[in-house]
Amino acid sequence: FRKDNIRMSKDVELRILQEELLTKGAENFSDINLLGVVLQSPSLARSLQRQSENWHRIGRADLEKTPRFNGVRTAQILALLELSKRITAIPIRKGQPVCCSEDVSAAYRPRLANKKQEMFLALALDTKNRVIAEHIVFKGSLTQVEVHPREVFSKLIKDGAANTILLHNHPSGDPTPSKHDIAISQRLNKVGELVGISILDFLIIASDGTTSFRDLGLM
Repeated sequence: FRKDNIRMSKDVELRILQEELLTKGAENFSDINLLGVVLQSPSLARSLQRQSENWHRIGRADLEKTPRFNGVRTAQILALLELSKRITAIPIRKGQPVCCSEDVSAAYRPRLANKKQEMFLALALDTKNRVIAEHIVFKGSLTQVEVHPREVFSKLIKDGAANTILLHNHPSGDPTPSKHDIAISQRLNKVGELVGISILDFLIIASDGTTSFRDLGLM
């Protein structure tokens, strides 16, 4: 009887949450209550919160260590996190003009901010700063990414790019440029001048924000 009572209590709690969401609006719900509705289990949502306050950044290994999280529940959370990134990202499409660093940040921060591996990307742009292509140039370790000008500009030259915007993420969460970042940007800028492709901006994306070298006067 006790198991039946516990199950009934959980069902009632979920039903109350669902009704409140419909009457009060999802925008008035906490993250954990929203997650409880999605998982159809408020207690599971609380269990995840106890595992990590930053549950939205949690990875598969951590999820699998969470009590009562089996493979199905882990897959649900991973799918939810990825879907939320795709929904919130404002994609930059081929042929779309890029006007400012905010455009790039809006498109790439949801996608890159919480990556645990460093990535370096290059956007190939035409003379009117319209997107020709996106290139993932490098994927690196947690501490650094090796960037070779040959690999960056060979792709851009093949695209017939006139300009480019370069960006990479900081898994640490801090978007502050390192000495290594500044050195890379200066090196790539010199090569860009030689091959006739202007670097319009160099962006660092992290969970705590985005840094634009152009906005800082470093380009």
